[in-house]
Amino acid sequence: MLRTWRMLGSFSRSKPKGWTCAMQTWKMDGCRAESGGMCSTSEAVPYDEEGERKETKENTRSKCWSCASSRGPKDTFFCRACEIILPPDSEKNFFELLGIGQPSLQVDVKELEQIYRDLQKRLHPDKFSKAGPKEKELSEQQASLVNAAYHTLKTPLGRLRYLLQVLEEVPDVSEATIQDPEMLMEVMEAREQVENTDDKEELKTIQRENQAKFDDLYSQASRAYQEKNIEALMDLTNRMIYVAKVEEEILAKL
Repeated sequence: MLRTWRMLGSFSRSKPKGWTCAMQTWKMDGCRAESGGMCSTSEAVPYDEEGERKETKENTRSKCWSCASSRGPKDTFFCRACEIILPPDSEKNFFELLGIGQPSLQVDVKELEQIYRDLQKRLHPDKFSKAGPKEKELSEQQASLVNAAYHTLKTPLGRLRYLLQVLEEVPDVSEATIQDPEMLMEVMEAREQVENTDDKEELKTIQRENQAKFDDLYSQASRAYQEKNIEALMDLTNRMIYVAKVEEEILAKL
């Protein structure tokens, strides 16, 4: 039910040192070479000795790997100049990746699903079956990242944990225990009720009560997030994880 996502290593923002336009290791695509046959690093495109374009920390983030055009903020998946697929942009969070606005606990799930379907149609590896190895690899990376973003943001708890762990950089609270004895007792009683019955109607009643509890906690979490009360947000997230476990146990018996 729940998916946990952690940010993979990001590219360094620093420019590689020692960039020169030595003709035996570099090719100049459209370089004007106005001063003594030399070109600037912004115009040079790196290649290895076999003529394959190198993927560097600088050009992966800011340039198209194929045509070396500058990569703008809207060039998330494809180059505007040559329309080739690009590597994932390590600077973008899941909200930016899917183009659904600023990070928020409130998401239009139907809109999110439509965006996901549209992107998967464009990025699915099957669309690149006749492309080169590089494009196939990038389509797999981009499609996988979009899939992770969608499945993380489509659930309330997934969004909440993502905002905490990735954007607010707080520790994972999934292993923490509930400190409120009354709340802990309610959860234990609900799980015991689920365990002791196979009656579908009774399970649905418990499910409705459990969902109401979850919705109330989520409303509190939304307020805490708006107020940037991270401590309260962590506590509420932990409570919601326990309530979500009750939901999983109910669904397993329905």
